[in-house]
Amino acid sequence: SLPAIALGMDPKDKNIMREKPRDPNEGIFANGGLARTVLYGAIITLAVLLAYFTCGFINGATTLSEMKALFTNNEDVLHQAQTMAFTTLALSELFHMLGMSTGDRSALNVFKQKNVMMLIAFVAGFVLQLLVIEVGVVRSIFSTANLSGTQWFITALLSVIPVISHEIIVAVKKILNKSNKSVLAE
Repeated sequence: SLPAIALGMDPKDKNIMREKPRDPNEGIFANGGLARTVLYGAIITLAVLLAYFTCGFINGATTLSEMKALFTNNEDVLHQAQTMAFTTLALSELFHMLGMSTGDRSALNVFKQKNVMMLIAFVAGFVLQLLVIEVGVVRSIFSTANLSGTQWFITALLSVIPVISHEIIVAVKKILNKSNKSVLAE
C-alpha cells in the first residue's frame, strides 16, 4: 500500500502540457498499458521462480526432479526457497515502483525529483521485509526462514531485474525515437 500511496503522490511531469490530450474514453490499458503490465508481470514472475529454484541449486539440486526430492525431503530448504521467492516478490515490487513512477524516463528521475514519499515507501517496504525475515518473533508470525548472506545476495540481485528491465526499455525507446526522428528529417 505504501508504494501505491507514493505513486499517487508523485509530482506531475513538468512537460505534461506539451503532451497531446488523451481520450477520456480510453481505458487504463491503452497506449501499450496492457503490454507493459504483461511484460513486467512476466519479468517479476521469472525473478521469483529463479529465486525459488536457485535455493535448490545452491543446496546441491541441479535438475527439477532433484529439486522436487530436496524440497520434499528437507522442509528447511523448502522453507528457505519459499522465503527467497516471497522476498524477491516483495523487493522486486519496490524496485518496480521506482521504474513505474517515471514512465518513459530513467528511474533515476525519482531521486532528481526528490519525491520524498517514494523514498519513504521504498525504505519502509525494505525495512518491513527485513523485519519479516530477520527478527525471530516476526519471522515466526509470518512463517518465514532466516536467509544466509548468499541467499540475501541472490534475492537482492533478482529483485532489481524489474528496474534494470525498465532502464533497458527506456534506453531502447530513446535510441529508436532518435533514429526515427533522423529518418523523418531526411
